[in-house]
Amino acid sequence: MPILNRRTAPRWLLFGLVQSIVSLLPFAWVDMLGVPAAQSMTFGVLAISTIFLAISLRRDVIPGWEGPYLPYWLWMLVPATLTVLAIELPLFQRMLLTTSLTGSQWLAVWAIALIVPVVMEIEKAIRRARVSRA
Repeated sequence: MPILNRRTAPRWLLFGLVQSIVSLLPFAWVDMLGVPAAQSMTFGVLAISTIFLAISLRRDVIPGWEGPYLPYWLWMLVPATLTVLAIELPLFQRMLLTTSLTGSQWLAVWAIALIVPVVMEIEKAIRRARVSRA
């Protein structure tokens, strides 16, 4: 069965739409943050939410937090670390036009990025409930 089909396409469109919207949320506070911080936060939200997507999607209907944990979560530390370095290291800041974020901005990045897997897990829970009723 192909990965993208009539059953999966609506889900992928929903997840892509949610990820697009939440990635742009930092621009709601652009007057307070400034454009460079809002752009860097958007970059961070997009990257971290993609990591969360990978965690949630590793199994179709089973919750992303179910084991085995260690091997998979350790692999996810690689892109998470690279994301932090891309935003915080001067070399990458010059290449990617990012700027350092404060602790509260990083907290906001991770909190906003969590919206995407929460939506995914709700959708998976609904599908699990439908299967158990059938």
